[in-house]
Amino acid sequence: MNKLRENTGVILWILVISFGVIWTLQDSDVFNTVGQPTGNIAVVNGADITYQEFQQAVEQQMQQVRQQVQGDVTPQMQDMVREQTYTQLVNAQLIQQEMDRLGIQVTDEEVMDMVYGDNPHPVIQQQFADETGQVDQQLIANLAQNPELRESWLQLEQFLRDERRENKMNTLLQSTVHVSNRDVEDFHFRQNARADVRYVALNYASVSRDQVDLSESELRDYYNANRDDFRRERTYEVQYATLPKEPTAEDSAAVVQDLEDLRAGLREADDVESFLQRNGSAVPYDDSFVTEDELSAPLAEAVFEDLTPGRVTDPVFADGLAQMARIMDARPEEGEVQLATMALNVRPSLATLREYEDRMDDVAFYSDSGDFEEEAARQDVPVQRMTVEDGDDTFPEIGQSRALRDFLSAASRGDVSDVIELDDRFIVARLASVQRAGYRDFEEVRSQIEPRVLREKRQAVQVERMQDALRGAASLDELAESLGTQLRTRSVSFEDDVIPGLGRDPMFTGTVFGLEEGERSDVVGGANAAYVVEVESWDRPGELSSSEREQLRQQLLAQRQQRVVQQWIESLRDAADIRDHRGQYF
Repeated sequence: MNKLRENTGVILWILVISFGVIWTLQDSDVFNTVGQPTGNIAVVNGADITYQEFQQAVEQQMQQVRQQVQGDVTPQMQDMVREQTYTQLVNAQLIQQEMDRLGIQVTDEEVMDMVYGDNPHPVIQQQFADETGQVDQQLIANLAQNPELRESWLQLEQFLRDERRENKMNTLLQSTVHVSNRDVEDFHFRQNARADVRYVALNYASVSRDQVDLSESELRDYYNANRDDFRRERTYEVQYATLPKEPTAEDSAAVVQDLEDLRAGLREADDVESFLQRNGSAVPYDDSFVTEDELSAPLAEAVFEDLTPGRVTDPVFADGLAQMARIMDARPEEGEVQLATMALNVRPSLATLREYEDRMDDVAFYSDSGDFEEEAARQDVPVQRMTVEDGDDTFPEIGQSRALRDFLSAASRGDVSDVIELDDRFIVARLASVQRAGYRDFEEVRSQIEPRVLREKRQAVQVERMQDALRGAASLDELAESLGTQLRTRSVSFEDDVIPGLGRDPMFTGTVFGLEEGERSDVVGGANAAYVVEVESWDRPGELSSSEREQLRQQLLAQRQQRVVQQWIESLRDAADIRDHRGQYF
């Protein structure tokens, strides 16, 4: 019974960890958190995703992030986790609904087979194995029949049922994907073949501007034929006050004092590497010798003024760190020195951050009834402007911020946001104006249209010129001579997309890989030049062994299966009625 109770905790922990696909959590009861706000974070085709389950899933993800970064999670990292978790929960609900629609179910007999069958589930094998490695059926029976552990058994059973159901869904999707022998051979060829080619090219840029006429009607015709290229989403003109999270002089002085407190310990430490690790040095110990010019100027000056081994320098600021170094060894004749550097990040203190946030709170509060720029100036906070489109969550000079995106999507002209905390600053935004979605006016995009039409006309000139010359040329040598240009040679692989004389042009590689040995292409109007290419010879890859063929088949299969799953989920989202209520909570 003791072993049973010990294993129960482990089972539940494994249960939670194993729910990597969040949709399986929705059928368990782990999201019923007391004391949190009620309501829905989203509604997916009429099905609720509650605030509680969202917060629980976010916290689970945050714990993993904290372990990975081994430090504080920044505000923008938190935004990213919330965004990813929301997407996962919505996708999970969509998958659940689709499995219900398709009638994918797991019977009690299937669950029992995962527990008691000849091939138990890995969780069962791991948690209920006896000393010989065999599943202890009596231990399982104790868990299933003990009233005190009934809830644990039900959760384990639900996990097994959900995972089997997910596997059935995956199997159904993956059964639509096939990889033929020809697919494997083509993939192997593209990855490993090289072609020796010859080509003649006429660059578009060599057509002078006075050789091409651009009429007003041609520019407008291009605009009318390509209006979708100039479509604009709803656009916001935004003012924003921004205050960087910079340490004050007092913060810097406090870090210097921290270094001074460590001075004696650094000087007397027998194991400097452990000392630096134990005290959180941002610079790990490195026993190599460095020259003066390999150090930042402030640290080099402090070190090389006296190379006495054992001496500890005064603190200096360099590379964004407060540093002091103990001279471990010196070789003056070689200009080199060996150091143990104690370095601490210089960050604003909590008191400083609170003071910054209070100032920004005042900007936000008093701007509701006053002048935004005036209130920002009163707090000595600069105001900047930017133009962004609806749906953007990455902003110029700011970076990613879902909070700012959500504010803009719900704001009216003149509205002022709450304080938004980013990794490196606080901001308060004001929506200055809104421009409705639609097409940009011709005059607004004229400067974009002119180079496009000019390129098309230059392309037409060079393609026609090359076609005329090709009709009278028996070989590429004659073609190059008649055009007054050079014949180029190159070895080309499928991955090459930057070609001498052509620049970046994936079409060139595609053309080459569509030719047989000795075959010549027609005139191709590429990205930057018109060209004709001829394959002289192919360096073909060797035959695949059976194991190599199977390995490539599995690689291609996995890629296609992943793509199919992604496309399937995207199609579910496109067809779904998803109501996002996150703005009510964040």
